Amino acid sequence: MSAVPKLRLTPTEYLALERKADLKSQFFRGEMFAMAGASFEHNQIVANLIGAFRNELRDSTCQILPSDMRVAIEPRYHFTYPDAVVVCEEPRFVDEQFDTLLNPKVIMEVLSESTEKYDLGRKFSAYRNMLSVESILFVRLDFPHVDVYTRSDDESWLLVGASKLSDSVAVTAIGVIVAMSEIYRNVVFKPEDSNL
Repeated sequence: MSAVPKLRLTPTEYLALERKADLKSQFFRGEMFAMAGASFEHNQIVANLIGAFRNELRDSTCQILPSDMRVAIEPRYHFTYPDAVVVCEEPRFVDEQFDTLLNPKVIMEVLSESTEKYDLGRKFSAYRNMLSVESILFVRLDFPHVDVYTRSDDESWLLVGASKLSDSVAVTAIGVIVAMSEIYRNVVFKPEDSNL
């Protein structure tokens, strides 16, 4: 007996379904993947990122957007919902629904146990191939640590990490420096997870 082939969706079919859905799903090469809800700590960190970067960007042409901003990665076989994105140019969208961004400049992901492998694997690879993306931040959930990847002129990626609450995170692509203590404001780490 042969296996039933898995239904593959086109990007257009995915967007039509996603726009009617109650829950968010990511899309990769014809398949939809439901997104799990985030923990309280995860949401705290995302809110802190948005607040801190919003304050730093208030006098610039850049703006930070939360995780409801879907991002299309060309050639549109991959759609994701980063935890936050910064867009600096006129936003470009997939279509007139204005809900799927094509040109983020900075992407931020908070790493949780359930998403870390995907975030640091396929997603990271896809983000690096987006010509508009100049910086990618990975923020640890279980202990204070932020990795900032910055695209160099030769298209290589430079990594700078911060691991202490007294450190700052510099995102040179948008000229912003944010204190780690702001990113992790009010976040309580479990003693076994903390390296404070």
